[in-house]
Amino acid sequence: TLMADPLFLGPESPVMAAFRDCSKPIIAAVNGVAVTGGFELALACDFIYAGKRARFADTHARVGLVPGWGLSQKLPRLVGINRAREISFTGNYFSASDGLAWGLVNRVLEDDRLLQDAMETARQIATCLPEALYQIKGMMNEG
Repeated sequence: TLMADPLFLGPESPVMAAFRDCSKPIIAAVNGVAVTGGFELALACDFIYAGKRARFADTHARVGLVPGWGLSQKLPRLVGINRAREISFTGNYFSASDGLAWGLVNRVLEDDRLLQDAMETARQIATCLPEALYQIKGMMNEG
């Protein structure tokens, strides 16, 4: 199955390669739950907007998996090593407002405005010069 395939699960999976190789900014708009693989997908984006009812959890350890899409590196960089350990070691859910306070989420928005506000940010980004954006994103990713 795909789930047992190391190519699917690892950092070179087609999904993660697409995120990594995309030079354009990617906004995660989480309206609901982002758990385990979904949490890793959100972390693969350039930043995260969340609806007020959004929840997050890293349940890899609870289900006997090891994160393979970058969570083990990106989560500690965003929230700090001790908070990341608590999130990953417990598998407990946390709210969008907690994610905002911890530096994981950029904005918490009304659920019914989440996509509208994310699209407005995308429109603002689209007014920038593409080559400058691509270079800035590349520099940040390399750093």
